[in-house]
Amino acid sequence: MSASVSPSSDFQKAVKQLLRDLGQTLPSGWESMQMVREIRASASSPALVLLEEAMTQLEARRPYQAQLLHQRYWQDEAIQTLMRKYHRSKSSIHRDLRAAHDALAAILWEREQRARERFAREQYQRLEAPTNDRLFGVDALLTQLRELILSEDGPALILLTGMGGMGKTSVADRLSRLLIDERAFAGFGWISLRPQVSLWDTRPYFQPHPQQEAATMVFEALTIQLLGEGAIPSPFSLTDLLARLRTHLHHAPHFIVIDNLESLPDIRPILTQINNLARPTRFLITSRRRPFDIPDLHVQSIPSLHREAARALLRHEARKRNILALQLAPDEQLDRIWQQVGGNPLALRLVAGQLHVHPLPDVLAHLTQGRQMHQFFDYIYRQAWASLDDLAQRVLIAMSLLPPHGGDVAQIAAITELSPGSIRDALETLIQVNLVDVRVGPEGARYTIHSLTRAFLHHIAAWS
Repeated sequence: MSASVSPSSDFQKAVKQLLRDLGQTLPSGWESMQMVREIRASASSPALVLLEEAMTQLEARRPYQAQLLHQRYWQDEAIQTLMRKYHRSKSSIHRDLRAAHDALAAILWEREQRARERFAREQYQRLEAPTNDRLFGVDALLTQLRELILSEDGPALILLTGMGGMGKTSVADRLSRLLIDERAFAGFGWISLRPQVSLWDTRPYFQPHPQQEAATMVFEALTIQLLGEGAIPSPFSLTDLLARLRTHLHHAPHFIVIDNLESLPDIRPILTQINNLARPTRFLITSRRRPFDIPDLHVQSIPSLHREAARALLRHEARKRNILALQLAPDEQLDRIWQQVGGNPLALRLVAGQLHVHPLPDVLAHLTQGRQMHQFFDYIYRQAWASLDDLAQRVLIAMSLLPPHGGDVAQIAAITELSPGSIRDALETLIQVNLVDVRVGPEGARYTIHSLTRAFLHHIAAWS
């Protein structure tokens, strides 16, 4: 986030009002200032704290200007008195006061910019690194969701639903980042319930916790994220924890995403508990399943990509991955892909990845073998798997042993006992065919796989 070079005229006027009131009241509109939000948690009079600390900084930087403001406002000295004291003309004193006002406003504006940057950084850290550099065909959906969430009488609980690969997590992530940039809420939360699968575990694909235990884990993780481990009651009581969480979310409205809620055996009980935490806090839930008997739940389906959006996505993948056949393909051929895939973004990306190893006419000819989406995914994953060499297959299998948020080269090396260079070569191939995503964050590159890829690898292990 880049700071503005100088504060606006409205901000400068507000600083003058702050001086006139000697910090007794906040200027109009300053309740939403991030520096005020930070101070309010520990100070009963944030306006006074802001003014005193800004004056201290001004005194260190420009003693004359700080002294001039102090005499004019705190000591209520008249302009004529200041003229005699400093042997300055009336116009010179007014000019010096304007410069002092501007300097004080600049100090406060710098503080606000630092507070905003700190806020954005802290909130971004709660999100997962996005896997897609661009989203297609979701602008209208994002606008609609934003309006619903920011509307005073809008739903407090929104369920974003759709089959795997439709981009529920990506939309929730993009919406969270938009709202963070706007500082639309006092804070943000993100809890992911992506199932973890081990190929060498003989249990079923997803071994859920008992319902109540799973719900407890969700609320405990959310409490730690928002309030810290010290907020967990001891001895532990879910009732006490929910009460603390409810109090915090009532006084400091948040926007919270619970991702992949379908991982729980029954999502209705926890939705009822979440609903009790809402208002004014807003929740966005993503799930492949949708209940029909939860009051106050707004259900929003992820739409399939329309023809133009699918074309744009395929063209983007072609440029990004240097797939010449796809770059040169006429719209009619891209439309044939879209007609078979049905506008599922992940499926389109997987088809684009296949063009690294198969000619476009062959891919188009074989797409009809998977008209149903679950058949298509099975078909396309089998095709992708068969195109990999032994090294890439070995690394991809290792990826399924990593936690849902992925891992780095060192973690993959610990599983495969391959050299980092060999792993990077394999990862480059897997990224090209869209079987592996790379998330680049402050700690470096992390490699992840989609839950559908993980499910396919589980079936591979079962067959072998």
